[in-house]
Amino acid sequence: MNVPINPSTRPGLSRDRIVDAAIRLAAAEGVNGLSMRRLATELGVQAMSLYHYVPSNAALLVLMADRTVAALPDPDPNRTWEEQLLAMLLAAYRAGVGNPAVCR
Repeated sequence: MNVPINPSTRPGLSRDRIVDAAIRLAAAEGVNGLSMRRLATELGVQAMSLYHYVPSNAALLVLMADRTVAALPDPDPNRTWEEQLLAMLLAAYRAGVGNPAVCR
């Protein structure tokens, strides 16, 4: 049953909110199930309103990947290069396990 969303109770759109929802949707349904129309339905808005924040589906995928990579740790100058490499690889692995749809 589709219940209309009262615009006064719906949180406003933002690029961050769109990317968060896209990552959740891709995790639940796979990246192939991610479309601007499907994402808009998830957010309770019209698909065209998303294009004000994200110009295309391809751009959305880049933003999702950027969000995942941004969670990786910065280099630690107090560690050897081997320790830094191991830390980066472990963080990348965890990011991939936590976001398999984004990191495929």
